[in-house]
Amino acid sequence: MDINDNPNRPTVSTPEFLLPPAILKLANYETVTLNELGSFFGGYWGKANDVTIGGGGATNSYLDMIINYSISDEFANAIWENAYTNIYNLKLIEDAQINENPAYAGLAKIMKGWYFLRLVDHYDNVPFYEASNPSNPTPVYDKGAIVYKEALNLITAGEDLLRAAALSSGKKPAADDILFKGDLIKWRQLANTLKLRALIRQSEVIAAEDVQNEFKRIAEDGVGFLTADALVNPGYTSSAGQMNEFWTSFYRTTNDNAVAAYNGYRPTRFLIAQYKAVNDPRLKSIYVSVAGDYKGVVLGAGNDPSQNFAVTSAFKGPKENAGVPAGLFKAATQSALIFSAAESYFLQSEAALRGWLTSESTESLYNKGIQASFKYIGVSAADQDAYLAQESVKLSSTGDKLTRLISQKWLALQGINGAEAWNDYRRLGIPNAPGSLLADANGNVHPVRLRYPSSEVNNNKAQVVAQGNIVGTSAAFKVFWQK
Repeated sequence: MDINDNPNRPTVSTPEFLLPPAILKLANYETVTLNELGSFFGGYWGKANDVTIGGGGATNSYLDMIINYSISDEFANAIWENAYTNIYNLKLIEDAQINENPAYAGLAKIMKGWYFLRLVDHYDNVPFYEASNPSNPTPVYDKGAIVYKEALNLITAGEDLLRAAALSSGKKPAADDILFKGDLIKWRQLANTLKLRALIRQSEVIAAEDVQNEFKRIAEDGVGFLTADALVNPGYTSSAGQMNEFWTSFYRTTNDNAVAAYNGYRPTRFLIAQYKAVNDPRLKSIYVSVAGDYKGVVLGAGNDPSQNFAVTSAFKGPKENAGVPAGLFKAATQSALIFSAAESYFLQSEAALRGWLTSESTESLYNKGIQASFKYIGVSAADQDAYLAQESVKLSSTGDKLTRLISQKWLALQGINGAEAWNDYRRLGIPNAPGSLLADANGNVHPVRLRYPSSEVNNNKAQVVAQGNIVGTSAAFKVFWQK
């Protein structure tokens, strides 16, 4: 959606015209680009056996590259390219506004930090100190752990600018803030929650002192974490080029026809089994039943007619739900969910379980995570209460609280944040969803990271070579925080 394509808008690069597209690009990056790849690598989605998606046919379409774990320098390049393009644009906002309009510079810093965290999650070592300099096409790669620290510092610096903005006479976001409508407290809560996610991501490698120092900063900030869904809406309509990109990527076209992903993407049998194991009512809100049951696929299963698109469960949207909004697909104008309240509560619950957070109990925060997920999906209060009452769901009913917590977080983020599903698997091995049978006949091989894109191979080869001959499924090339 190009919200800049308006001949009545001035072309002057004022902050209120630069902010909306910056936020929208982040929303599309999270809800489509990262969500799609993570949903396959994280165990949620597979492919209907008889559907080919993407240009070039069954041997080289993007989807088949995902399923084959064909992680080459031609694979998923948008994750790198879009991030660095958007980081550069955010730096322009930051540099232009830092003196007169600190609120805008603060938001730019927070979003830059977000992108750098995502880059490390996918590539480990990446340019940071020499990034965003057009005169330097060969920036040095910095260690992933260092970039993570610097990204957290960027986010903290952004929060500092937001606090300073309250005493400034400079411009402050309002309607141009298509995320929080100028509510800088909510931006600070989002920033704290991003930092919490980064700390949790490093749970297996981080020093206790680093955790304590960051939680001290968060406590001193005084605004806490996200308690409501972070929803982006630039004014979506049902017109061409103005619809929510999550909708047009995975559900319907502008002409209300099914998109290729709707026909080809299917829940894995593993996902359906996890829903059924806890009598989860979200299953019927997200997927369509086939002959009275929910039918999934095995990732990379090959030529199996029982996994064809007509006999497996498709996404459920208004077309399949008597014209009313469904769990994930509600309307072409629905807001883009870039950080869910459910994830915020599950992150806080894990922090409490690890003894990092003491303001509320692990179980209370865990229950709030489930409740926030049910609210977004549209499950009734009665179904929610019945679900939470099950021994198979109660956190107090198990000795392995971390596995239950992460398993519930995994169910809550299905279709919403596939990147986090893949990240948690790489961090903890939970849940143990099988990998693609095309990569290993027993499903025991999983992707650990991406290779650097062809643009880097061609233009910054010395730095790429210095990182080693990366194999995307080899434990020898894990991201620094991985188990």
